[in-house]
Amino acid sequence: QQFIDLGLYGDCFKGYGGEEPYLDLKYWLCGSQVWVDPALRIIHYPGPRNYVASAADYYRNFMMAAYAIGGKGWLERIYNEDDPGASLPRDVLASIRLQARQLAEPERRVVQARQLMDLDQLLLWFRTAGVVEPN
Repeated sequence: QQFIDLGLYGDCFKGYGGEEPYLDLKYWLCGSQVWVDPALRIIHYPGPRNYVASAADYYRNFMMAAYAIGGKGWLERIYNEDDPGASLPRDVLASIRLQARQLAEPERRVVQARQLMDLDQLLLWFRTAGVVEPN
């Protein structure tokens, strides 16, 4: 039920990339917990897909996740990240950034309406609780 109440993955994601961190962080921000079972074994399906993977979709998904979870500041952090593997020209990334913000706006509203803390507060809590190593 909680998956439905929090808006599922959202309709804006295309292809792959960004959905899992988005969903995990959304759950944490809204008062839930996400646990990983160390005995869990994950197998990635290597077969045919109903989409063609593209760098544009990948970057758009991560920018949408950043905006929906953290707002404009986090969208800008992802956009300005120095990624030596980035294969897209800067003007294309700028267009993707604008598109990501527009597409993720409904997701952003869902998070804002239900969040108990913002992303920076959550990341600070992760560090103080020993969930992640400090940078």
